[in-house]
Amino acid sequence: MARLYVDIDDSLIKWISGQPEPHPYGFGADRWEWHWGVIKLLKEHKGPAIIWSGGGEEYARTWLTRLFSQLDMSDCLADPIYAMGKQPVSLQEGDIFVDDSPWDAWKHLNIYPSDL
Repeated sequence: MARLYVDIDDSLIKWISGQPEPHPYGFGADRWEWHWGVIKLLKEHKGPAIIWSGGGEEYARTWLTRLFSQLDMSDCLADPIYAMGKQPVSLQEGDIFVDDSPWDAWKHLNIYPSDL
């Protein structure tokens, strides 16, 4: 079954400030908002989903908790949603990655958040 990997910063959420550059882990940002196109994809995905971040597993788990506490994600409960730190993974056929800065190894499988 295809897995959906969703990066957090500037993918699942958008950091907002007066500066044109992305804000790693929110440093320097004034506020954040959900990236609704990514949320829609996450809700529609059939299969396991992984919320991950270069900020590590604890950071990813914090955002996963926030996701379920602030939004109605009940339609996602049939399939597991995990949190993990960003690390190389063994690709499976059909895997999808939503990331604003993909690794070269899976760039061909990536959807950029701005395309959603």
